[in-house]
Amino acid sequence: MRDRDSVNSPKKLRVLIAAHFGEPIGGITINYRTLLASSYSQRLTVRVVETSQGTLDFSLRGGWKFTNWLNALVNVIYFMRALLNQKTDLVHIATVSDASFAKHSLMALFARLWRTRVVLQVHCSLERLLPKTNTLWRRYILFVLAKADGIVTLSREWDALLDILPNANLCYVPNAIDVTPYQALPRPRANFDEGLRLLFFGHIGREKGCLDLLDAIENVRQRTNAQFCLDFVGETLLTGEKEHLSAQIQARNLSDFVAVHEPEYGDAKMQRLGSSDVLILPSYHEGMPMSVIEAMAAGMAVIGSQVGGIPDQIIPGETGLLVPPGDVAALGAAILQLVEHPQIVLQMGQAGRKRAAEVFDIETKAQTLENFYRKLLTKN
Repeated sequence: MRDRDSVNSPKKLRVLIAAHFGEPIGGITINYRTLLASSYSQRLTVRVVETSQGTLDFSLRGGWKFTNWLNALVNVIYFMRALLNQKTDLVHIATVSDASFAKHSLMALFARLWRTRVVLQVHCSLERLLPKTNTLWRRYILFVLAKADGIVTLSREWDALLDILPNANLCYVPNAIDVTPYQALPRPRANFDEGLRLLFFGHIGREKGCLDLLDAIENVRQRTNAQFCLDFVGETLLTGEKEHLSAQIQARNLSDFVAVHEPEYGDAKMQRLGSSDVLILPSYHEGMPMSVIEAMAAGMAVIGSQVGGIPDQIIPGETGLLVPPGDVAALGAAILQLVEHPQIVLQMGQAGRKRAAEVFDIETKAQTLENFYRKLLTKN
């Protein structure tokens, strides 16, 4: 005879997650690996299907290239097979913009035809996803979003979608991490008094504001005698961009202050965060970057652009500073403020660490997603 708890406990939902889980490792990969390592996998019966199978590097992903279309077709077929092979209550599809959305939209529409509930999670800003002009592509995007049973949003800017699709079922679920290992990193670090260590951690390229950051650093060097250095760590977005950045560092005689490194993961990433003081992310487009959450949990101050979900992450003047994208002067002023006032960096890092634990912990996200799924499944 079953006990009362087992009788009253809700049936486990069967969820199929379609996302990028493998190499190369970016924010989406980290997001879903972290989610699967949480209680999410115990709350639900979870299956996964890789939607970016193939050997393309970051410089080729997401573009409208013939090789991408071939890979997309293969991945759509894999998704269809996964959906058809086992009973599924709901599919959770991770996507971004452009060709990625085109591929994942086919998966979403197929799932709807199969009478399976669909949750779309778009890991970019609404502005990046939706063209402003009333093109056929814009109308198609809106058609797919309207067909989704639910849309998981990473930032409050997505609330503007309700002006276009008033019946859209939105659920704000910020990215999250297991904050515990990050909070074990000591603050202040041992040689903090020797000058600030600034860090760019992510995809290296123009759209991430890397050249703007270099311009700002060059300007700050001319305006202060305070000691600091900058490390760029990450993979390139487009072929040749990392090489161009390195060449610019050499040409401007900044090699003593600025260095470019290969991507770092696992223990190497944790060591990098533990030895850095300020994360700088001057992007032109973002969803909700995992690097900002990781930096805050690690006790770092953050300077970020006012794009996508970054304003939802950073409390200006408390956990970091916000600057307009592409505004080199404002970026330089923010860097100068922190470089010349390291005690502010420590205060922001402490406040950011607290905020990460309260708002961006993975267990809160796991519970919110399950609640959203169950709400959608009760609708007619």
